[in-house]
Amino acid sequence: PSRKNGEIKLLEKCKNFFTDEIYNKLLYLIQTIPEQNTLIHSDFHVKNIMAQNDELLLIDMETLSVGHPIFEFASMYACYIGFSCIDKHNTDKFLKMPLEITTKLFNETFRLYYSNKSEEELEIIKLKLSVISYLEILFLRSQYSELAYGFEKQEIEFSINYLTDIAEKLDTLYY
Repeated sequence: PSRKNGEIKLLEKCKNFFTDEIYNKLLYLIQTIPEQNTLIHSDFHVKNIMAQNDELLLIDMETLSVGHPIFEFASMYACYIGFSCIDKHNTDKFLKMPLEITTKLFNETFRLYYSNKSEEELEIIKLKLSVISYLEILFLRSQYSELAYGFEKQEIEFSINYLTDIAEKLDTLYY
């Protein structure tokens, strides 16, 4: 399935967190990302890579889709950096690695994939993919908001504020 369509559905489920103006801007930003036939795992992180007989295997394939690479890097950003927006020890708990290491892992993977881009271009791409990343965090945390406590509620508020602020500054997520 199309990852872009999946993101639009996530945004629709989070519509009540935004004014109509911000919701429509976020919808526009996602809709203008071109469709691509690139394979997207959508949950690519170190815990979903297993070794068997000297071969690396990618597991947890139920989120497999196709789309622009921004979607893959957005989910990686959420896992390696984004979920630590409030709880700086999130990566310690989930990935068993400190934020310093997961940030470096994300940045190095990102730089290798986009080796033809300048540092300035990489920062712009990272800003754009953060929109999708914080939308995914908002969606995931809001699904259990009645059970959320402490960090989770703060992550919801952070994501709403971040998305509201950044939506006003960006004209496109496409790069």
